[in-house]
Amino acid sequence: MSAQGTAPQTTNPRARLLRVPCLDEPPIGSLAVRLRSPFAGRVRVVRLVGGVLSAQTVAQLLTLASGFLLLRWMSIESYAQYTIAFGFLATLSGLLDLGFMAAVMPLVGTRANDANLIGGYLRAALHLRGRMAMVVVPVSAVVFFVLTAGHRWGVVEQLGLFATVLLGLFARAMIDTFSLPLLMHNAYRSFYSAQVSTSIGRIAAHALLQLTRGLTGFTASLVNALVVLVNGLLYRRSAAAHSDLPARVDPVRAREIRRMAAPAVPGLIFYAFQGQITILLVAVFGRTEAIAQVGALSRVGALFVVFASLNQVLIAPRFPRIEVSMLSRRIAQTAAAAAALGAVLTAVAFLVPQPLLFLLGPAYDGLRTEVAWFVLGAGLAFLAGVLYTMNLARRFVWWWSTALGLGMIVLTQLASAVTLDLASPLELQYFAALTGVAACVAQVVPLIHGLRHGPRIV
Repeated sequence: MSAQGTAPQTTNPRARLLRVPCLDEPPIGSLAVRLRSPFAGRVRVVRLVGGVLSAQTVAQLLTLASGFLLLRWMSIESYAQYTIAFGFLATLSGLLDLGFMAAVMPLVGTRANDANLIGGYLRAALHLRGRMAMVVVPVSAVVFFVLTAGHRWGVVEQLGLFATVLLGLFARAMIDTFSLPLLMHNAYRSFYSAQVSTSIGRIAAHALLQLTRGLTGFTASLVNALVVLVNGLLYRRSAAAHSDLPARVDPVRAREIRRMAAPAVPGLIFYAFQGQITILLVAVFGRTEAIAQVGALSRVGALFVVFASLNQVLIAPRFPRIEVSMLSRRIAQTAAAAAALGAVLTAVAFLVPQPLLFLLGPAYDGLRTEVAWFVLGAGLAFLAGVLYTMNLARRFVWWWSTALGLGMIVLTQLASAVTLDLASPLELQYFAALTGVAACVAQVVPLIHGLRHGPRIV
């Protein structure tokens, strides 16, 4: 990219899959952006948000189609296996990263045009992630086999499922690493075209397996890992022009990332499990059928994924650069929009749950109440995620705020665990909703403190 911030011209044919206006914008802070008038800037932001939402909607509809087809094609036992593998992959991905990649954007700040700087931070973050893998992977293997032993799936099935988890972890690291330069340069066309093309491939692979009677928990999980791997390879190629990864790790960059991420680490460890808490709980306390039901309900969470993507795509890259004089207004507007979205979707789920039940398929048509409460919990989790992203982007993260947030959530969950039946899919949704309330409050406190007293000094 030139110093004037001209959008990169891609030769990737997959980039032509998306023709949404304003998907490739000059980096924030570039000369082209600074020279525009305030009114033109607002129009540009509106068009950009609309373009991102359109592209994300296309990508998410394909993911939704894949997930709901699996619900209809797979047996309850096979879908339970797939759910366990998917939940384990999501949890371990969070444990391996611990905020290392999230720390890169605030540290780079307005220097997004420095490919060497970005590459140095990415190399350091990968190094730290690799060191975590040396500890987490062996321990997680033992935990995985202990958790799945009670379901009598057999050693071969267990080994196969965990192998797909390991492949998914490697692929996930590539996506987390090489998506950052694309987002910092607003190269949304490259970012989304890779998702669209690989999602189409995933649906085709699942359909072929279904036709050949080869669709099992293992094969579905393997396809998912391979799709993520191909996506990561496409990101790596597209990001080559925006980042130059050095051969050796710069200890200064690694130290900066550790210091930036340190106060959030306890919370990130907790949230790595928290994101899949209902699946982990039902795997311990529930039956195989209950695992499949909770996994099916999690597919409804895709209602929020289109908008949750804005955390990574728009909020994280842009909020570090908002002027202090405008910060309170932007935070209030963003939080209000997130809360309104959650409220509308929750009201629809309670009043008219039939469309959601239809998507889940006939095997899950008895989950009328469960699906409504799931949407409420997912809406609260979505709002907490928006608040957390704004806190992290503005460095409103302290040791005390992490301890306060974890304390509130843990106490809420302990009280819920004592009074609720954790083997019941419905009461697990009560558990998730109460946890969501505590998570939102836990993010509001440091947000207010940061607005009054400023960010943490790294």
